[in-house]
Amino acid sequence: MRLLLAAVFVVSSCAASGLAFAERVSVVRHIPGYRCMALNLSSEQMMDRSVEVAVYSQPSTTSPKLGVAGATIAVRDPTVASKGFVQVLFPSGQTGWMAASVLKPWRPAAGTHGTCVPAQLSNGRLGFDYTQ
Repeated sequence: MRLLLAAVFVVSSCAASGLAFAERVSVVRHIPGYRCMALNLSSEQMMDRSVEVAVYSQPSTTSPKLGVAGATIAVRDPTVASKGFVQVLFPSGQTGWMAASVLKPWRPAAGTHGTCVPAQLSNGRLGFDYTQ
């Protein structure tokens, strides 16, 4: 069974009828050279919307911020590190940098078995292919 994180359905509006319909988003291909990692935050921190983990354009907190990391991150494999940062792939497809200290190996939920592979989705964005 495959589960997709980030945008399982894309909702569009139908101009002619005014109705909305859902389009299934699927995995197009796995992205070589990247592996899944997770944020190294407590469950309380993960639920706290004020806690944000920045993704930067360069390995420095003074470089422009590309955005905020999700719970699962695509990290370059083998790891590319510089000044305490690691290179990541942002959902838009841009390469970014995150502090290595906020990352930990990805693990399936307790009591389950599974894998995570960074993937390109049919909507053109980065996502993850979770198998159980």
